[in-house]
Amino acid sequence: MRDLFDADHAAFAESFRQFVERDAGEPDVFARAGKAGLLGMRVAEEFGGGGVDDPRFCLAGIEELAAAGRIGLALAYAGHAGAALDVLAAHASAAHQADWLPRLVSGDLTQ
Repeated sequence: MRDLFDADHAAFAESFRQFVERDAGEPDVFARAGKAGLLGMRVAEEFGGGGVDDPRFCLAGIEELAAAGRIGLALAYAGHAGAALDVLAAHASAAHQADWLPRLVSGDLTQ
């Protein structure tokens, strides 16, 4: 683990690594990731997220996917968990946040 990460990130990365080994090839991978709590770490808890304002958790997930050779999935995860959720959390109306964020964090909505 690089100096960029602390023990919490290392534990998250290990959980993510296990998820990748078990579920990365499944067609409902985002729903599985949501159920495992791997989406939306930076999203407020009221919307089902982790409420942790630390982008390094998303980076740890991207690195685990890339290390497993799942580059396309790493890019999809980066767009979902690392960009779309952050933009919606910061700029969407309260009504849109309440509608979209819980479904994106759970993995029920991916597009």
